[in-house]
Amino acid sequence: MTDPGGPYGVRIVFTLVAAMLVLGACQRANDQHSGEGETSSEDSVLTLTEAFRIGDESASDSVLFGFVFGMAVDSRGHLYITHDRVKRIRKFSKEGVLIGEIGREGEGPGEFIDMPDVHLGPGDSLYAWDIFASRLTIFSPQDHSYVTSLRPSSSEDDRLSPNDFLGATDLGLLLQYSRGYSPESDESDINFLRIKLVDWNGTVISDSVAQLSQSNVLVKITEFTISFDALPFGSGARFAVSTDQVLYYGTNAAIHITALPFRGGQQPEFDITVPHTPVPVTQSERQEAIANAREGFQEMIRARLPEVKPAFNTLVPDGEGRLWIELTQQEGEQTSTWLVVDKNGLVVGKTSVPQGVQLRVVRGRRAYGIVTEEETGAPIVVAWDISS
Repeated sequence: MTDPGGPYGVRIVFTLVAAMLVLGACQRANDQHSGEGETSSEDSVLTLTEAFRIGDESASDSVLFGFVFGMAVDSRGHLYITHDRVKRIRKFSKEGVLIGEIGREGEGPGEFIDMPDVHLGPGDSLYAWDIFASRLTIFSPQDHSYVTSLRPSSSEDDRLSPNDFLGATDLGLLLQYSRGYSPESDESDINFLRIKLVDWNGTVISDSVAQLSQSNVLVKITEFTISFDALPFGSGARFAVSTDQVLYYGTNAAIHITALPFRGGQQPEFDITVPHTPVPVTQSERQEAIANAREGFQEMIRARLPEVKPAFNTLVPDGEGRLWIELTQQEGEQTSTWLVVDKNGLVVGKTSVPQGVQLRVVRGRRAYGIVTEEETGAPIVVAWDISS
């Protein structure tokens, strides 16, 4: 998965206790971010009301999750989840009831070496990317039976290898490629990402759909070793493919996203830009980042720590031509502000959620994400109905 989330390049889950969440009414967060983009109307605040939750042990829920890796929702509202407790895809009804499991552990057809990422493509075909095998498995939309699997080819010309599957389109499969690590690598190699279009045999048919460089990975190279660490508050590349087959991409240094439609044939790209007031890295945040750095990286971080934070953390397309964008938090802020932006960069909605709520999917007037059970630290999957 491309979007790591959080200022330190890892997914971080905080604690939230709620039986019913009504989000969007936090005036403090709205006041702090009132200047973020032009709003289409005065009545733009969205409310998220909890529809169901899965994995709540206190409610005698029989489903328990580990680290939730993949999450997708089909056109009928069925929810698909992968996590590190099982090497299968779990399917839930639109009411949150477990109704099936897809695939199993193994190396054969329809099997996974480790927990896969999960995506829905055109016609609700189900795609599972096994990152450890660099293999994509496709399941039928009717009964989720095994259809085929493929290993996308590497490229000798640019020395790039596939490392993430972004989504399926009418024209082919969109995959992220990067360079492998070797003693000859440098930071520009390792921070370089390219999106390629691949056919259903795994052959590259469009070599450079999009490309980005990011600055959130630090590299320490010696004669015998290569070490990596995250640059705190460094900008990173963000890629997402919507259910209406639009590739969105950009670095989060600013809210400037390029959109490239693929439905019915590749269409001209367009840009989405939203004005943003930079959030400074405070002195206490700087000191904490240096103190927590791995041995050997302290001086590198001290010299290169940015003065301001990335503009946003997370990018979630809703499949209806809009983007949900999670703005970066100021130090001490207890809520996260999300902007809903149309293709013209106009803010058509805004909501605030408690710190630690991860919104992962938006589809069909529902948002889906993760909160953490306070006592056990277990992740809980939650669905919210969206209203305005």
